[in-house]
Amino acid sequence: MNTTFDIDSTGRALMSLQQFGDDAWISNVTAWRWRRRGWLLTVNICGRQYATDKGLVEFMRRTETGEFPKKPVVPGRSR
Repeated sequence: MNTTFDIDSTGRALMSLQQFGDDAWISNVTAWRWRRRGWLLTVNICGRQYATDKGLVEFMRRTETGEFPKKPVVPGRSR
């Protein structure tokens, strides 16, 4: 699945993780997981996490090079 979005459309230097999730069409939980894993670099301002333009550009570069793919996991049936 190839999902793309334009990170330059807002012209902002900082973007909240919630706004990033909305723009990328992912859940806020997924955005937080990516931040916790170090895939998406953020800054902490007064207890809130914000993605920077530099962090978003680096994330997109790493995504385009195929750094994050994983094999799909099919859940097994319990007996």
